[in-house]
Amino acid sequence: MSTHVLVVNSGSSSIKYQLIDVDTSESLASGIIERIGLEMGKAKHEGPDGTTTLEREIPDHTAGMAIMMALFDEHGPEIDPEHLTAVGHRIVQGGAVFSGPAIVDDDIQQKIADLSPLAPLHNPAHVAGIVAARATFDQVPHVAVFDTSFHQGMPAESYTYAIDRDIAAQYQIRRYGAHGTSHLYVSRTTAEYLGRDVSEINTIVLHLGNGASASAVRGGVCFDTSMGLTPLAGLVMGSRSGDIDPAVLFHLQRVAGMSTDDLDDLLNRRSGMLGMCGMSDMRDVHDAVAAGDEATRTALEVYYHRIKGYVGNYYAQLGHVDAIAFTAGIGENDDIVRRSCLAGLGELGISVDPERNTGRKKQITVISPDDSPVTVLVVPTNEELEIARQAVELLTGA
Repeated sequence: MSTHVLVVNSGSSSIKYQLIDVDTSESLASGIIERIGLEMGKAKHEGPDGTTTLEREIPDHTAGMAIMMALFDEHGPEIDPEHLTAVGHRIVQGGAVFSGPAIVDDDIQQKIADLSPLAPLHNPAHVAGIVAARATFDQVPHVAVFDTSFHQGMPAESYTYAIDRDIAAQYQIRRYGAHGTSHLYVSRTTAEYLGRDVSEINTIVLHLGNGASASAVRGGVCFDTSMGLTPLAGLVMGSRSGDIDPAVLFHLQRVAGMSTDDLDDLLNRRSGMLGMCGMSDMRDVHDAVAAGDEATRTALEVYYHRIKGYVGNYYAQLGHVDAIAFTAGIGENDDIVRRSCLAGLGELGISVDPERNTGRKKQITVISPDDSPVTVLVVPTNEELEIARQAVELLTGA
């Protein structure tokens, strides 16, 4: 019998889901329930019958879970709880508490809730989804998989901030990172594709999407990552600033009278590419640059500059690099970004072949020349499959 895992990713007003056959790595169905708690909700289900959509009131996550089940019942494939191996839950923040996946019981559920101050926009929503899913699948094991777990392997010099250590300890201030499930999947898959044991190679993973992060992976273990206490740090993103002098915040408080909430909104929602040039979609950015918009050109150069700086930093920290892997929406689909952010690194053995790099990549593709000391690849990420695999590995002890 096939090993099926239902992967659930609950947001404050949404539930994304995917039913995965772990034995074949196949997605059997997927969908999203959105606008939960608003006047009119929406649902989209993709399965054997094709794409099905509906609109109706969805007051809470429990109602959303009921709609999901109805869509599976009506449009397939039918979910038999007795033959469902697990329900896997994506959790953004596991703090220093979780270094790997965990079987969800009341205690684990409460610990996830207790970590909400570190991820106030995410963990409360994850808990709401867990509560609804546990009620729906009360005889099925539930497994929490944390975006931060992969980064728990970092050494102290990578995760420690240079502030008062007592304050840091009291308020759990350290680098936690994010996108760890993707970084783990991509680094493992890169090693497999190259025919190497993951313990033998050093990889830099560039997860470039509207949210973006980089990681240095030494022998399959995360050595460093760009995101910090929160997903705000690191690379320039669609609407997030990435790294910035913290004194900028003090300055804006003093001279502009901005509140904590104002500053939070500025750095998370009105910065990054959107803040610099008014656009966060890279397709629009490239069009504007081609039309001669100098402000947008500068913004794009800032974007490349930040990525290149992290690549150089991680190259130095790792000592040598075997592979650089691009992934996520921009990393997989934007050949201009891939080429430009690695330009000028030939002395480090890093180069991109223009012909191989051209176009979107739906499968693993080497985009560096054959004789390149560092193999540059595009590796499409699959966080849902990684969550499903981790759930099965935990439950079976594999």
